Amino acid sequence: MLISCDVVAFQSALSLNFSLVVEQVETLEKDTPAQALEKLNSIEDQLPKLSLNERVKFYTLQASLYANLAEFQLSLNSATKGLKLSSQLSSPSIHIAELSYSKGFATESLGNLELALQDYKNGLEVARSLDDKNMIAEGLSNLGAIYYLTERYDLSIVVLNDALMIANKLGNEELQGGINSELGNLYSTIGQDDKSMQFLQRSYQHYKNSSQTFSAVWVLSNIATSHYNNEEYDSAIRIYNKVIAEADDVVNDPFFYGVYTGLAMAYIYKEEKEPEVAYRYFKMAEQYVDYNGNKDMPVTYLLDKAIIFKNLQRYDEALESIFSAEKLMSAQERPKGSNSYLMLRLKAEIYYVLGQYEKAYHFKSRSVEQRVEKLNAADIEAVEELRLRYESKQADLHKKILEQKRSLNNAELAEANKQAKAQQFYLMMSGVVALIFVWLLSTLVRGQKKLRRVTHLDDLTGLVNRHRLLKQGQRYFSRAKQQHAPLVALMIDIDNFKEINDQLGHQIGDEILKKIAMLGKKLLKRIDIFGRFSAEEFIIFLPESDKKQAMDIAEQLKEKIERYQWQLSSQDNVSISIGFASFDEKQHFDLEALIKNAEKMLYRAKNQGGTAYAVNARKISKFVFLSGGGFYRLFYSCTCPGKDQGGRAKQEDLIDCQRQAKY
Repeated sequence: MLISCDVVAFQSALSLNFSLVVEQVETLEKDTPAQALEKLNSIEDQLPKLSLNERVKFYTLQASLYANLAEFQLSLNSATKGLKLSSQLSSPSIHIAELSYSKGFATESLGNLELALQDYKNGLEVARSLDDKNMIAEGLSNLGAIYYLTERYDLSIVVLNDALMIANKLGNEELQGGINSELGNLYSTIGQDDKSMQFLQRSYQHYKNSSQTFSAVWVLSNIATSHYNNEEYDSAIRIYNKVIAEADDVVNDPFFYGVYTGLAMAYIYKEEKEPEVAYRYFKMAEQYVDYNGNKDMPVTYLLDKAIIFKNLQRYDEALESIFSAEKLMSAQERPKGSNSYLMLRLKAEIYYVLGQYEKAYHFKSRSVEQRVEKLNAADIEAVEELRLRYESKQADLHKKILEQKRSLNNAELAEANKQAKAQQFYLMMSGVVALIFVWLLSTLVRGQKKLRRVTHLDDLTGLVNRHRLLKQGQRYFSRAKQQHAPLVALMIDIDNFKEINDQLGHQIGDEILKKIAMLGKKLLKRIDIFGRFSAEEFIIFLPESDKKQAMDIAEQLKEKIERYQWQLSSQDNVSISIGFASFDEKQHFDLEALIKNAEKMLYRAKNQGGTAYAVNARKISKFVFLSGGGFYRLFYSCTCPGKDQGGRAKQEDLIDCQRQAKY
């Protein structure tokens, strides 16, 4: 019996010691993760003596600390061990969510984003089942990071802002720091550096407020990078140096590599370039290249090296580094991203300097295509709309909280002796306010959806407007170029539209525009894009139609417009001219070239076979088709020449008409 008591006492004492170690480790983690890990690992040999919950907690801390120090494989090992142990727990534990997040972060850092996404979802599911708001917000933040890394930007902004709303309600500054940091990274990824800077500065302040020195230094380095991206190189240099001064205790190779490389790049691109100074900083960065942790690090290093060599005019060495990076990326089978874009851009710049202009143009074109694809994927307009929506919700929430506090304080001051009644009234009013808030929010969302539709449409015709038309056209053009898919552009113009407006009035002109839009929409497939390009010009993009199908659509549109009973007092009919351009890689390097060719054909159609040849007042629609350098002109009648006083066709006009028909 005495022996049993001694064992219990010993285990209790050990448990208390472990609690003390945990407290010390969590304190050290804020400033010096390396010392925290050393302290934790000092008791690893005592693990068999700890309880199951304590062992799970040990691996939870260990996985987090290894991740902070960029030891991702070790972090993954610890998280896996902890999750295996946690399966023996009698009830769900929040440690399972923490371990899942650590496992996800390690997996993400080692290059498997989809597997990391599943780990994050698993952890979030546990956090939700336990209704742990802090861990729910952290899980959403992790998902948001994966979404922007995989170019699902709309999902990223939704879940990150949901996470931020939870963190703001909780008043958790450390959590707010992390989520603002991810939002900063998101906006940096899609090229909105000013917004990125705003979120990063908020993140830095939150981390400073919560005494998270290690995390604050990380964000400070990102702020320096944001200055660099904004071409504020002197500011970037100043902050990078501040980071080095504050990061004495940060033992993390990727961190120092990024800082010293950032300094090197800033010295290269600042107004008074100092390439030799840049080279010295880059040599300092080289000692922190980690070939075993982050799989992207070797590729990043080789491309950074290529930039340095290019600016030192050591072009052969720069190209050699690029080719080595390409081999590594090919072996990894990673999706193309910023590294791929950078390779193409560097090749273009180097080959241009070397006078190899054909190669330079080739790689420059590919880099532009990839950049456009990325911006299209980002859907900046949609992301900006989502950002504004969430900022509005955040402001409304903050205002509501202040109003509720003010209302409560006033009630307490006015009727302190009726506390129970005041509380009941407050709860009732809170419910009413909540219902009103939900109704207003749903109305706002519906209104914003309607607003978005309106901002995409032309007010008069209901077709997509010029901005949306060109945006959708760019998407189809990029796909056609990448997948060698068909794409035809039709540019449509109403003949003599100015005269119609002058003679019949703008109201009649508007009715004609609306009717042509209606007639055209009925002919098109769901995937086709029909939009108003200018006052009397329309464009149709046909992404899944070949030349013959496009010509059929144009002919049908012409016939519908000709046969429609316009009931105009001064003329019998309305006519259109149509210019065609079919996508051809050799001719069309960008969407603008495709549209210009369609426009060119439109004016050739107008200038040849126009109303001057009409038999009577009824105008004849005409169009021209361009493809691969050939021009095909179709006139729907060769009875177009004017007639002499005897009613016979003028011979010279007949010859001209026949010549055009054969062309």
